[in-house]
Amino acid sequence: MENASRALIIAGGVLIAIIILSLGVYLFVMFSGQAKTYRDIVSVTEIQKFNSKFDAYAGRQDITAQEVASVCNLAKEYNNVSITVQKATNQAIDVSNIESFVADNFDSLFSCSNPQYDNNGKIISLVFIKID
Repeated sequence: MENASRALIIAGGVLIAIIILSLGVYLFVMFSGQAKTYRDIVSVTEIQKFNSKFDAYAGRQDITAQEVASVCNLAKEYNNVSITVQKATNQAIDVSNIESFVADNFDSLFSCSNPQYDNNGKIISLVFIKID
């Protein structure tokens, strides 16, 4: 009889341990799913914040040389956005020296085509075309 009661106590302990372990696994899975959702939301928010700095120029037809220079400097800061400035004849305009670019094109207006995005939705390229 003594062995039977000890076996019941051991079996009860094992069942309680399994319940506690199952509860721990359930909580881990539940919280890791919420953490992934939070990471995804933060990632999307960061991409939108990054793109908003460049999206302001997309589709515009009245961009000044000073604004183009600002975008070029911003792209240099991030190192992963390609900025191309060209004439309507597809001839490239050198923007390596920002001061001379602004001086040469002070009264000019530029248009910006639709930007190109990478697989994650982040802007990787903008093209500015000088309006003659």
